[in-house]
Amino acid sequence: MSGNGNKRPPLVADRRHAAKPAPKPAPAKAAPRSRKARDARPRNPVVRFVTGVVGFFVRLVWGVTWRVTVVAGLAVLGASAFFASQMPPAADQVDGRARGSVTMQDRDGTVFAWRGEQFGGVI
Repeated sequence: MSGNGNKRPPLVADRRHAAKPAPKPAPAKAAPRSRKARDARPRNPVVRFVTGVVGFFVRLVWGVTWRVTVVAGLAVLGASAFFASQMPPAADQVDGRARGSVTMQDRDGTVFAWRGEQFGGVI
């Protein structure tokens, strides 16, 4: 295709948003006060005493609680591992009798009832 000699400017989308202005420099922050400077301010001695006592007991309860929880968890884990190692194989635990898992006999040894699975297989 050949041009017809008509020079048109290229199609360009309109600017929908104005250019963002340059960000203003942040105002200089005051240096954070140190813990020593914060604690140096005068406080009510009753409030200091109450918050100190409450804080002490909260730290005490938290410290004891997580330690007791860890020890109890280790004890449960150890007991589970011990009893799991002492269990017989799963095949030995299945009752292979077809008449049921519980057989009831009278004093003479005569069977008078069965309880449990009667005709189905092992579940």
